[in-house]
Amino acid sequence: MRAVIPDDILFKVFDNLRLRKLIRAGLVCRQWRAVMYTHPTFWRDMDLFSDSPAAVDCFLVRLHASKTGRIFVNIDLPEESPQIDLVLFSLRGHFHRLENAAFRLPEKKARVLFDTLKRPAPVLTELSILFLNVYMTASPCLDKRFLYRNVEGLVAFPHDIFNGSAPSLRNVTLSNVMLPRKTVAAFRDVHGICLTAHSCVPLPPHLLRKHFPALQQVLLCGESIFVVEGQDGNYAFPATFRELIIEGPFDTGSLKPIEAIIRRIPRISILSPTKYDFNLLCDVNDGSSLHLRISYDDIPQPRVYIDIVNAHSRFERRYVEEVPREKEDRLHIPEILRAYEGEENWQDHVTELSVSQRLWGNENVSRWIPNLPNLRTLVVLLDGEGPFRLPSAKLNTPCLESVVLVTPLRTHILPAERVMEILEKGLTSMPSDTRLELAEGVKVIGAVDNVGTVVKVSQPEPSPWIWT
Repeated sequence: MRAVIPDDILFKVFDNLRLRKLIRAGLVCRQWRAVMYTHPTFWRDMDLFSDSPAAVDCFLVRLHASKTGRIFVNIDLPEESPQIDLVLFSLRGHFHRLENAAFRLPEKKARVLFDTLKRPAPVLTELSILFLNVYMTASPCLDKRFLYRNVEGLVAFPHDIFNGSAPSLRNVTLSNVMLPRKTVAAFRDVHGICLTAHSCVPLPPHLLRKHFPALQQVLLCGESIFVVEGQDGNYAFPATFRELIIEGPFDTGSLKPIEAIIRRIPRISILSPTKYDFNLLCDVNDGSSLHLRISYDDIPQPRVYIDIVNAHSRFERRYVEEVPREKEDRLHIPEILRAYEGEENWQDHVTELSVSQRLWGNENVSRWIPNLPNLRTLVVLLDGEGPFRLPSAKLNTPCLESVVLVTPLRTHILPAERVMEILEKGLTSMPSDTRLELAEGVKVIGAVDNVGTVVKVSQPEPSPWIWT
């Protein structure tokens, strides 16, 4: 007599299997295959990376097995194939269940894709469209300004996508695509837009305001960025706009046309080489308070991150500078800080400094750090290996209220002697009421002298990013 495992028990067992092993388990018998078809691991996340008949057939079987459940679809077929038409056609009856969709297709399949995307998508939250083999060119008009209509080579995006209905859509990624003149009604509730291109990425603020009235964040990725059209007051982003992120290997391009509104953007992150201009810096006004964060990362290559936050307006500017490995020990003063040197007495406004352990011990950076007379909070990220690298010049700040020790690890045990070394050899003096704060996970073994109080604080939470 053969023992039969109940379907509900078998379903729970299948919870521990990845897709490949789940499919192999479905070959055991009819019962196992029937339970496999109903399991979300089999039908929820559907990726298609090959146009082979077997891969396409498996995709179609999984799509049919999903029945009424919400699905995630990722179709990545870079080569032209008639199978692309078959796959896209099969999706037409399932857009009411599509929660996340990503398409990476040849440019010649754009028309087929856009015909497929004309169905309402009531539960779709994220959309990504990338077309391959697209090469953009742009020619300026007579007054040397770029016009969006002069941009050629990009794929024209339709205004009637999803038949104007995608109420749950929040994040959109478009690569090598040109936005239409007519309003895209399906984008009315989108919060984040990522625009990428193989070469130059055009930034049309007037169209972003038109198509994305609820827009909060824009991410631009490409070899260079250039602003197109207009130099007047109609150039503003939507009122809800909070963050502009620019990332590219070569050049951020010219943001001059929008310098009148650049100061009103709360967060700007320049993650590519650029020439720093004061229209990108945080304003230093009388009574303002700056928080300065200097951090370091060596993956994939050594980089210095500079975050400057105006504590009053909460405006933030982030920059990144690459450091040649052979020059890590002789790191120059970051260019963004040199740009601030033109602002008289701006260092007097710095009240909070967060610095990486590696950079605090760097000769050039540590020579610059002591000139912060009104510093109230010092945050040290313990990211180095071995003994703490102390600065060549001590930090002299009579207003220091607290020193915070933070670690990227879950648990970091520090001998009290090491903590005292940081305080005594890294600081010129310790005001009597200065307190030592230990972030969550940091433990000190031994007694810490000459400190008013030792308290626990929560690990600082990273700033919210739509794209992570």
